[in-house]
Amino acid sequence: MRSEKLLTHQDYDVGEKQSPKKNTIQLLVCDIDGTLIDRKGKISKENREAIAALGRNGIGFTLATGRMDRTARFYVQQLSVSLPIIANNGAVIRDCQSDKILSQTVMHDQDAAHVIEWLWERQIDFLCYTADDAYYPAYGTRVQYIIETNATLEENRIKPVSVTKLETTDLPDDTTGWVKIHAVCPDLQTVDEMKKMLDSETDCIGVRPGTTQVDVMASGVSKGQGLLQLSDLLGVDLASIAVIGDHDNDVPMFQVAGLAIAMGDGSQAAREASHVVTLPQDEAGVAEAIRRYILTERS
Repeated sequence: MRSEKLLTHQDYDVGEKQSPKKNTIQLLVCDIDGTLIDRKGKISKENREAIAALGRNGIGFTLATGRMDRTARFYVQQLSVSLPIIANNGAVIRDCQSDKILSQTVMHDQDAAHVIEWLWERQIDFLCYTADDAYYPAYGTRVQYIIETNATLEENRIKPVSVTKLETTDLPDDTTGWVKIHAVCPDLQTVDEMKKMLDSETDCIGVRPGTTQVDVMASGVSKGQGLLQLSDLLGVDLASIAVIGDHDNDVPMFQVAGLAIAMGDGSQAAREASHVVTLPQDEAGVAEAIRRYILTERS
């Protein structure tokens, strides 16, 4: 069953934002890919040390990612994240300590099937996700990312993602619901065509986590909506939450957080929506942002 339709960031326009006053940041919510980790998939020593310093100063830390939470568990473990994380661009909020799903919004089954048929007809690679499982087309290669991630998870005694090949466009009907479809388009023209299809033929939205990648979720799902829910769950005012990210799918949470920080090499949309811009991904931009914009407020 699909959850009730959620609001989009256009529905909760907070107007021109002001950066929070001194000593008000209680929580930092951080994107993973393009932000927390470098291009080799590693968390730098500088980023780890800065995040540890947040805890010593009484500031919470958690993650907001386009990934399913299971493929983020390695980073959750590395950083000892104890707070719930926002996954699948806000479609899932999960307490990774208890493995309990606190919130989930799924697509209509017919919408998911329509998107898969559209992608399959054009032989566009994709991954289709439930909260716990990943499905991929027989012709696909993007699944290699899940296979490689599973190897890392198993090495660290973390439960791997269940992976299933789709031989046809027929999706199994015995799932817990489709939370996201991740498509890897060949070019920007195809991205535009896909977004037009989603707008006119489905009750779904498409956001870009990368230049020619499109994440498809139920209408209303966004990291911004996920941040609203997390704020309520934790009892932390939005004005006291800082967020950091690098791409278009981070913009909705930039628009509701008290402090929005974009990576120096982030997308134009992310940089324009932020309050401040930090160093690039491979220059420990997260650590620089924590030192310059959050911890200095405590001095």
